[in-house]
Amino acid sequence: MDRRRLDALLLDRARQAGAEVRLGCRVGEPVVEGGAVTGVRLGGSAAPLRTRTVIDATGRARWLSRALGLTAPPRSPRLLIRYGYAAGSCPQRDAAPAITAERTGWTWTARVGRGRYQWMRLDFVPEQGRPRGGPPEELAGLVPEGAARSADVSWRLCPRAAGPGWFVAGDAGALLDPASSHGVLRALLSGWTAGSLTAGIAGGALEGAEAAGMYGSWLREGVERDMAELSARYAQLGAHGFG
Repeated sequence: MDRRRLDALLLDRARQAGAEVRLGCRVGEPVVEGGAVTGVRLGGSAAPLRTRTVIDATGRARWLSRALGLTAPPRSPRLLIRYGYAAGSCPQRDAAPAITAERTGWTWTARVGRGRYQWMRLDFVPEQGRPRGGPPEELAGLVPEGAARSADVSWRLCPRAAGPGWFVAGDAGALLDPASSHGVLRALLSGWTAGSLTAGIAGGALEGAEAAGMYGSWLREGVERDMAELSARYAQLGAHGFG
C-alpha cells in the first residue's frame, strides 16, 4: 500500500468526521494535574490546549511515554532495517509481494503504486552495527527514489499503554519489525479502540481506570502473541537471541 495515499485518505476522513486538524504545530509537554493528563502545551502558545484525552500517535518518538517517564526496554536483539523505493517496471512483483528469509535475515519487495516498488532488508546481525546493502536483484534495473533509509525496529512494548487522561497508540505503544505484518493494522485498531474507550468514559459507560486496564490488556496480549510467533520463526532460521 502507498503510505502517502493512505495518510492523505485518513486525514481527509478525519476532517469529514469533524476533527479540527492543526498542521505545523509543535507539541511541547503534556499538562499533568492531579496525576491526570489534562492537555498539552503547543509551541508558541501561552495557554495550554485543554482536552479530555490525549492520544499519542508519534510512533517511535514515543513523545508522551517519554514525557511521563515510562521506559520501554527492548524486547528483542537490536534489529535494523534498510529500505527504499524505486520506479520502473518489475512484472514479477506486480501480482503479489514477496518475502524471502534465511539465517542472516529477510528481504521484502512489493509494488506499492503504478510503476512504484518498495524494498526492505533486515539483518539479524548487521555489519558494524548498520544494515547493509541496497535494492535486491529483482529491482536492480529500476530507478531509485532518493537514497535508501534506515530504521531501528527493535521490539518494544510500553509498560503502561493508558492512564488517567491518556492513551498511546500505534508504534508509540508497541513496536515490532515489519515481518509481523500487523503494524498498520495495529495502528488503526489501537487508535480506533482508544477513541471508542474515550467515548465510553465521556458517556459514563466506563470508568477511566477500567478503560485503561481494558486497553492495556488488549494491546499487550496482541503484541506478545506476535512476539512469540516471530521469535519461533526467527529461532528456526538460526537467529540468536530469539525464543
